[in-house]
Amino acid sequence: MVGGLIGLGGDDKVNQCKYQGDLIYILEKGGVSETSDGDVGVGGLFGMIYRSDISFCENTSSSINLFITGETSSALSRKKYISGLFGTGQNNTVSCCRNRSNFVINYYKKTMNTTKQMNTKISGIADNDYGKTINCYSVVDSVICIAPQNYTGIKYYGIGAYTKKSCFHNSDCIISGAAITSSDASEGAYTSEQMKTKTFLDDLNTYSMLEMDEPVWVQGEDGYPINKYFYSPSAEIDEITVSPTATDINIGETKQLNYSVKPYNATSTVTWKSDNSSIATVSSSGLVKGIAEGKTTIRATTDNGKTASCEVTVKKVEATSISLPSTKTVYIGETVTLTYTMSPSNATNSVTWKSADTDIATVSSSGVVTGKKEGSTNITVTTDNDNITYFMQC
Repeated sequence: MVGGLIGLGGDDKVNQCKYQGDLIYILEKGGVSETSDGDVGVGGLFGMIYRSDISFCENTSSSINLFITGETSSALSRKKYISGLFGTGQNNTVSCCRNRSNFVINYYKKTMNTTKQMNTKISGIADNDYGKTINCYSVVDSVICIAPQNYTGIKYYGIGAYTKKSCFHNSDCIISGAAITSSDASEGAYTSEQMKTKTFLDDLNTYSMLEMDEPVWVQGEDGYPINKYFYSPSAEIDEITVSPTATDINIGETKQLNYSVKPYNATSTVTWKSDNSSIATVSSSGLVKGIAEGKTTIRATTDNGKTASCEVTVKKVEATSISLPSTKTVYIGETVTLTYTMSPSNATNSVTWKSADTDIATVSSSGVVTGKKEGSTNITVTTDNDNITYFMQC
């Protein structure tokens, strides 16, 4: 088993690994036992791996090469797996990985007298038996297979031979040399140029949001999406969005606004501002507070002038009830301040006060009652919505 990082692995957690060097493996007499029944696995990261989680990894070597020079048919008939990430394996979960490597397979053997089954699988990502391959993509410019024409059983898979979900490969891979059976030619297929577009990037991130709860792909320097963990955070913001784009808020309450930028690796200082701070204010972190009834716009602006906004409607919380103590005693010439209870407690209605007999007691606009002469009268407090009124005797 031969891999750019590890030949054979199992029960591992592999995260944010990358291989760039060319990989060459020669299967020959003396190198691998010709009597062995073992499979041959060659991959950009691993030759063979089992029961492992592999995420945010990539192989960008220009070529993975397998040369078969054995002089007996055993080396030829042995199962051979050549893949961008790992040659073969079982029960692995592979997520958010990519391959940008080509493949060269050279069967250096004289022409057989009869048609020979070569038992060779070539996969853009991996031959992942009983496993899952999620949100990965592969771009293979060419698969070159040099072998006599009576050799069969050579298959190329754009991603791999087993369970795939939200995975993509390029449909314009050039396959040359010996006859190769191509599988999954249309499933998840894009052209190489389509894979450099914003549409493809958004497709990848749509699925990564479902699987990883975050967008993990950004546009690379060559146009192809690249995992954000391998990308230098030096890009300038192309677009900013604010969420939500419109919201209602009550007077006195707060609501957090959030922003996101594209590309996802871009860095910038974002400034928040309210068009009318007498209606709603906003903090440096995007926290909005309702001040007065009305509408205003909250804007987020980047260093390079990109802007997004949220339309904020500030509403008054209406009272549903108001109450006073049932009775109160005030002596002639003295005062007492009445306190009402309004429901809900965050209601912002204004109130008016009234005395039924001002010869006995008066009441100010703030609920201060002054005793005038002996007797009793009703003091009324009324809200400014629907005339919700409460009486007390004073």
